[in-house]
Amino acid sequence: MFRLRNRALCSALFSAAASAQIPFQATTQTGLPTPLAPAAIAVGDVDDDGDIDILLGNSSNGPSQLLLNDGNGRFVDGTAGRLPPPATGFATHSIDLVDTDGDGDLDIVIGNAQNLPNQVLLNDGTGVFSDAPLGFLPANAVTTVDQILGDFDNDGDIDWFLADRPNAHLWLNAGPSFFTDASANLVGLPQNLGYWYSHGSAADLDDDGDLDLLVPAYPLPVILWNQGNAVFQPAATPLPMPAYFFGTNRATDLDGDGDLDLLLDNCGYVLLNDGHGNFTNATTAAYGGNAVSSPAAFDVDGDGFMDVLTTTTLWRNNGNAVFTAQPLAANIGLVSILHTVAADFDGDGDLDLAGLANFRTQVDAVGPPVRGLTFTVDFHVRTSATSVVAAFASWGASLMPAGPLGILRLDPVLLDTITVESVTASPLRRSWTIPNWSALVGVELHYQALVIDPITGPHLTNAWHTAVQ
Repeated sequence: MFRLRNRALCSALFSAAASAQIPFQATTQTGLPTPLAPAAIAVGDVDDDGDIDILLGNSSNGPSQLLLNDGNGRFVDGTAGRLPPPATGFATHSIDLVDTDGDGDLDIVIGNAQNLPNQVLLNDGTGVFSDAPLGFLPANAVTTVDQILGDFDNDGDIDWFLADRPNAHLWLNAGPSFFTDASANLVGLPQNLGYWYSHGSAADLDDDGDLDLLVPAYPLPVILWNQGNAVFQPAATPLPMPAYFFGTNRATDLDGDGDLDLLLDNCGYVLLNDGHGNFTNATTAAYGGNAVSSPAAFDVDGDGFMDVLTTTTLWRNNGNAVFTAQPLAANIGLVSILHTVAADFDGDGDLDLAGLANFRTQVDAVGPPVRGLTFTVDFHVRTSATSVVAAFASWGASLMPAGPLGILRLDPVLLDTITVESVTASPLRRSWTIPNWSALVGVELHYQALVIDPITGPHLTNAWHTAVQ
């Protein structure tokens, strides 16, 4: 293959330049097919290719959609030929990716409303799904508003709580081939748990070694305490918050004291745990009296604490459940359900949102390389501390595991070093002229960096690539 050495390609330039950094943005390497109108989302590597895919449940708007990742955070609709068409109508309000049959791959668990049966779609290991055989699930045809999956009886497999109308159900995993109805384990639960377009979670909220349930409801979310062996009872004391509307609810350690606190109603309320499942409303202190609502909450900056991201502001958690507002340079247009789950979609070690890359450490180029013209690549790093950047280029790609550093996505045989230097202002910008050689047309250029971050340590970034024009 044709190859240029680093000295020949890069001899013209190289100056670092600082520019305003937007923490999240769409790039030429990201993209999403148009979702129908999702009511639920799940993420995971369904096809065992090392990247994170997206599954959407679309309520009455159409069938579920499977979006396959190309490894860079760009998705294509892989539904056809991978998901069986539903035998009945469309009514999916809950969807999860879990290993129901213990074979090591991710299956699809679907909760349907409108009295349609719930479903399990079994993965063949390559991301092709088929309906679970008859008898895999108890007979059901009710309205499931929400579902929560987890190992509730501590036997090592995944169980299933269903917020059904009017009464909830509990199905325990009885082995690799079926679930059994254990709804008798739900003691004294109120009717009509769950709330439309709202999602609960399973977490050990009282530090007793089993999973409790945080279930959306109206007018307040309800905690169901696990008594051991998947027997659940509602909390005697209501949560200390005003009337509840809707949204994603999360359990996470917001204040660094080792127990799980609560972010409720799309992050609108912050409840701190005393370690025994007793909660105090700390919303006013957390946001300085500001009203905050967002579907997106995750560790944006890699410091180990959950932050909150709105369309115009990044609320950084200082580790003590106090959030500091950092205005964004542009409105990033969060979409409620689509952005309730963050994952490392581009493989650079930080958390992204569907269609939006996290620019904490990101390689990006605005335009493609064109023969005879100047081409610029930006290597973004954390702006609050000095990082070391080793920037590389290659004519070819690879998927080479590099241990804790991540994945080397450049062909090591065809790899050249662009620069190694300390960086205090982001991005580190490198530009050069692409030779005006006809042999370069259609040849792909690949760029990646090793960033030594003083907070999170060394890691490989995403890889940017495109063909020379």
